[in-house]
Parts: sequence; C-alpha cells; structure tokens
Amino acid sequence: MNIIKVISGNRTYIIAGVIVILGVLQGLDVLVLPESCWIVLSAFGLGFLRSGVQKVSDAVEDINETRNDNNLVTGSDRAVQG
Repeated sequence: MNIIKVISGNRTYIIAGVIVILGVLQGLDVLVLPESCWIVLSAFGLGFLRSGVQKVSDAVEDINETRNDNNLVTGSDRAVQG
C-alpha cells in the first residue's frame, strides 16, 4: 500500500494521536513543550480537519449534480408525459 495514500487519508487522526502522546508525556513530566508547539499542532489538526470536510462537501456536491442531471426533464419531455 502506498504510504502517501495512507497518510493523506488519516492526517487528522495522526495529528490527534501525536497531540495525545505529547500531552501524556508532558503530563508525566517526561517532555516539556513550549506553548507555541501546541498552537502549531492544533493549527495543523484544524487545517487537516477542514480539508477533510471540504472533500466530503465536494463529493456530496458531485453526487447531487449527477442526480440532478439524471432527473432533468426538458419542456418537450413534459409535454409528451402530460
């Protein structure tokens, strides 16, 4: 399996996992991270989440367009049906 495909489909989960691991390490005083590191990780997580939402939105829009194209009835078709 291509590693790029795996990573691109799971970026939000990867960042969330990294935040949890780093949070546990910081809670146990094993690692101390500066505040800016948490801000950057949060920004990446939110950016990846927004990207995922956009992909779903685009897919739903494509499905709706396909559905509308298949159900399109022209004026002459309505006259024949009516």
